[in-house]
Amino acid sequence: MPKAETFQDFLDGCARIGVAVSPAQAVQLERYAQLLIQWQAKFNLVGPETLPFLYTRHLLDSAQLVPYVGSGKKILDIGSGAGFPALVLAILTDNHVTACERVGKKVQFMMHVSRETGLKEKFSVLQEDVRKVNGHFDVISARALADLQDLFSWTEHLKEADTVFVFPKGETVNSEIAHASKFWDMTTQLEESITFLDAKVLIATDVRRKR
Repeated sequence: MPKAETFQDFLDGCARIGVAVSPAQAVQLERYAQLLIQWQAKFNLVGPETLPFLYTRHLLDSAQLVPYVGSGKKILDIGSGAGFPALVLAILTDNHVTACERVGKKVQFMMHVSRETGLKEKFSVLQEDVRKVNGHFDVISARALADLQDLFSWTEHLKEADTVFVFPKGETVNSEIAHASKFWDMTTQLEESITFLDAKVLIATDVRRKR
């Protein structure tokens, strides 16, 4: 079995992809990781088998989205779970991030982390089905949540003409794009994932429902 990771493994991964982590951000991220380990003892926030690999499986996998979300944006992350990638993006960027999550204990955890790490006005949480959320967002993200077709359908009312969709995806990404293309016009870009073999980061722009 691979050895458990350290926070330095996360920092090394960020350096490889050019994601800067300031000392203050490192303190916030380490505190986030500590809180997740503490809460995991009582609540099932992430898969227990993934906890020894928290720093790359969750933190770095989220941080690799930073280059694609821009600056000064309104980000909506749906199905945020324990805050990946929502909390990581809020810590590492100057964007405002809204996390949308239906499970109460996960919402409570994210709110607690936000208070403990001083995110304040940069981060908010909605305990809601995304299909009932109001507003418009510059960037919409989701990690390990649903098929591309569903993600577009659930968030159609929240996007604008220039909204960017950023989704970590597994080896089925090409078939998901092919299926979604039956219903949506879009421009897609695929980037290699730093954390999972055969995984990609999908960036979709100019997403419009076909008439």
